[in-house]
Amino acid sequence: MQINLGQLSRLQGLQSQLEFLEQSMVDKSVVSRQEAKIRELETRLEFERTQVKRMESLVARLKENIEKLTEERDQRAAAENREKEQNKRIQRQIRDTKEEMGELAKKEAEASRKRHELEMDLESLEAANQSLQSDLKLAFKRIGDLQAAIEDEMESDDNEDLINRYRTF
Repeated sequence: MQINLGQLSRLQGLQSQLEFLEQSMVDKSVVSRQEAKIRELETRLEFERTQVKRMESLVARLKENIEKLTEERDQRAAAENREKEQNKRIQRQIRDTKEEMGELAKKEAEASRKRHELEMDLESLEAANQSLQSDLKLAFKRIGDLQAAIEDEMESDDNEDLINRYRTF
């Protein structure tokens, strides 16, 4: 048998291809395992991507909640500050009112004392007035009695003069 050179070279080429294929060929079970591993990794990757999207969504919601809570906290702090200022104003007004009440109480006490003094002076003046009225009545009575006595005296003097005149006649 004679093998032809062309066939020989073809045979050698086919052998080298066979060797190459045998070397590069992988067992089907290994390929199946690798494909299964690839599918598992792809599934994990998809799950991780889904998880990342969920986490990003959760982070966005949490950021919104933080902003809302921060805004509420700031509003409450502002309201608390306004309330503190209002309380300070009210305390100041209470203190001022108490001071005014104290001053008014002093003025009322002074006015009451003066009123009492004036009432006492009035009673004293009324008593003095009654005494003077009595003295005046007594003086008028004495004046009246004196005038009556003088008139009686004058009449008796006139009568005596008349009598004396008639006697002289």
